[in-house]
Order: sequence, then structure tokens, then C-alpha cells
Amino acid sequence: MQESWTDSRLDDKFDQVDKRFDQVDHRFDQVDQRFDRVDKRFDRMDQRTDRLERRVDDLSRHMDERFDSQQREMNTRFDSIQRSLLQAAVALSASVLTTGAAIVATQI
Repeated sequence: MQESWTDSRLDDKFDQVDKRFDQVDHRFDQVDQRFDRVDKRFDRMDQRTDRLERRVDDLSRHMDERFDSQQREMNTRFDSIQRSLLQAAVALSASVLTTGAAIVATQI
């Protein structure tokens, strides 16, 4: 009698432990599923971040190319204006010298 009562009691304990283990296992499965969902979200966010980085790089490269072309255009314009001003200065200097020479020639 004592032995069957002990066996029954042990069986009950094992059943309780087994049920508890099943509960814990179920919770671990839930945690694992949640982890998988979160991991997928991180993967999607990484993909989005990569796409955004590529777009930013493309825009940056495009802006650099545009800036460089406008800088070249401005340099060309500046060089043209500088040459025009230099030619005007030379012409003005020549006319001043010519006028000065004419005044000196009339004074002699």
C-alpha cells in the first residue's frame, strides 16, 4: 500500500513537472517566434537603410557633378570677364598714353 501511494504521488509530481515543462516550452516557442518577427523587422529596416544610403550616395554624387559643372561654367565666365576687363584696361591705358602724347606734342 505504501509503495503504490508513493508511486502514485511520484507519478503526480512527474505529471506536474511535465505540464510545467510543456508550459515553459510553449513560452520558449512564443519567445522564439517573437524573436523571429523582430529579426525580420530588423532585416527589413536594414534593407530600407541600405536603399536610403544608396539614394543619398546617388544624390550626393549627382550634386557633386552638378556643382562641378556649374563651378567650371562660372570659372569660364569669370575668365571671360577678366579677359574683357584686361582688354578694356589696356585700351584705356593706350588711350590715356595717346592723349598724353598728343598733349605733350602740342606743347612742344
